[in-house]
Amino acid sequence: MLPFLPAGRLSEAMARPAERESLLWLVFHLRQLPERGAWLRRLAAFPDEDLARMARRALAVPMPLPPAA
Repeated sequence: MLPFLPAGRLSEAMARPAERESLLWLVFHLRQLPERGAWLRRLAAFPDEDLARMARRALAVPMPLPPAA
């Protein structure tokens, strides 16, 4: 569900420090998050240049494969 958050809602969440921190933690630290790539692509286009640069850098790192079941 995370990647389907409307752009306006994403901007609202990013404006509130607690929600911003939670969103960024999820995207940058939970590497097994199913839609992490979609989130990173959205953040790479975000107006905050520092955040966009971090997202682009994270996109350049290969995603690890999920553990074998």
